[in-house]
Amino acid sequence: MRLPGPILLISLVVLALAACQGEVLRQAGSPAATHTSPADIPTPSKTSTPTATPTPSPTATPSPTITPTQGPSPTPTPTLTSTPVPVCNCSANVYDCKDFASQAEAQACYGYCWQETGEDVHHLDGDSDGRACERLP
Repeated sequence: MRLPGPILLISLVVLALAACQGEVLRQAGSPAATHTSPADIPTPSKTSTPTATPTPSPTATPSPTITPTQGPSPTPTPTLTSTPVPVCNCSANVYDCKDFASQAEAQACYGYCWQETGEDVHHLDGDSDGRACERLP
């Protein structure tokens, strides 16, 4: 016969209790068939000695470390950035390679105008390799 879960559990508990009671009776010298009332079963007596219960000890919590400062930080002074000194006129195509004494001078004009306008205003770099007036000394 199959019993529902709670009823089965209760039945098992009752059987276990009955078996334990029979064991107690046998140890006391009584026959197993003798039934005694719960009042006849000896209960443990209270002791007068207190039991020590361990108490957790507090743990140390680290406190924040305070780092001393050396006073207020100086306010940085802004650095003036100078605008590039005009090397040549970049408003129109007004120079040829013959207008420069050296390749370095032509390159300076080419680089300045490239930075200002984004193009080779004077057409100083004929082969578009980034070097102006390559035939100049």
